Amino acid sequence: MNLTEEQQKEALIVGSVLISGEIRPDVRFLLKPHHFTHEKLKQTYLLAVELYEENGKVDYSLIMEKLREMKIIDLDFLVDLHWAEEEAVTRVRQSSMARALLREYERKSLKDACYDVGSRITEGIPIELARNQITESVFKSTITKGKEISNTEHSEILYSLIKKKERKDVFCPQYGWPHLDRVSKGMVPGEITLLSGPSGSGKTTTALNWMTNASVCKKHGGLFVSLEMDENILGLRILASLSGENINMIESGKITQNVDQALKILNSEANYTIIDNTPKNMTEIVAAIELSFKNKAIEFFVLDYIGEVLPDRHKDERSDQMYRRWIKTLRDLCVRLKIHGVIICQNNKEGDLAESKAMAHVSDRWFHFFVEEKQPKLIVRKNRNGPVGSEITLFFDKKTQTIRETDQ
Repeated sequence: MNLTEEQQKEALIVGSVLISGEIRPDVRFLLKPHHFTHEKLKQTYLLAVELYEENGKVDYSLIMEKLREMKIIDLDFLVDLHWAEEEAVTRVRQSSMARALLREYERKSLKDACYDVGSRITEGIPIELARNQITESVFKSTITKGKEISNTEHSEILYSLIKKKERKDVFCPQYGWPHLDRVSKGMVPGEITLLSGPSGSGKTTTALNWMTNASVCKKHGGLFVSLEMDENILGLRILASLSGENINMIESGKITQNVDQALKILNSEANYTIIDNTPKNMTEIVAAIELSFKNKAIEFFVLDYIGEVLPDRHKDERSDQMYRRWIKTLRDLCVRLKIHGVIICQNNKEGDLAESKAMAHVSDRWFHFFVEEKQPKLIVRKNRNGPVGSEITLFFDKKTQTIRETDQ
């Protein structure tokens, strides 16, 4: 048998119909073709409904004959049907099985809708418009707990989820790179992202671009813990990327209209904090993050970079074990505070993490910079929320300190 857990529920309903020879009226009313994910089970159910409406019963021999005529029957499907018929005898009644399938379908639809809403909001579509679009497209004829729910009621359900953020991961900060956000689901709370690459590859610029998108454009609270650069240099780089102007021109004191507008945005709308002096060891870094969470309600932080943290090896602890312990400490902090962490690290000549390979084991995702034929790229080496191996081609404008995806 090669049925998923959800398809097993579908098979049990079909098996119950075949062995009982009838379809309960409430099941016929509730269960629609789009509730089935298994195409052959859906066709069998539709055929059973058709025969039942014509003859008042489901003739087993007749339905099997028609399935063969439709070339739906094969050995694997016969095995699945045989299992379903045997199991349906010992399971709860047909109506209960149908409602169980509908509840599963409703949960999946609601989850998909929420992710869709999250991506639409990320793209700049107003929440109200996104809510109405999803309500119309996803919930037009769905059923909840065996009861018909109107579009208005579905709209209220979805709005409640948006308002209360009961699925916080849907509304979490995004990196601001469309393809990367799709494959990773953004900066999911309780998780750690490793960002690695050779020196000068653009890791800090990338992290600053991500923070600008999340904290300036989308107003998510962010913290940038810098162990290499001071706040003034980082501020200049943010200003250059936001205004689209040459950083050297801005540093010389020339203020264009774009720079002036960007300054106003940063002064009035930016929702980030930069720390460039106090934290030196991991204990101080954790304390700074906790304080920012308490005072600023941050939703993510960036640590640039972990190789500059003062060592605090325990007795008999190797260097790679120390780095692994640090990442685990930061991840536990993210889980407890429900925030996301971006950790910048170096890589060696072999392309592995220079500090410790073990860091990747306790992180949730690992994005790695590399250059191929003078073209900067980012590869997804680890990803708990989606596929790995995606290569994202990048455009790096050093004058404006901007890194973005090229068309995928």
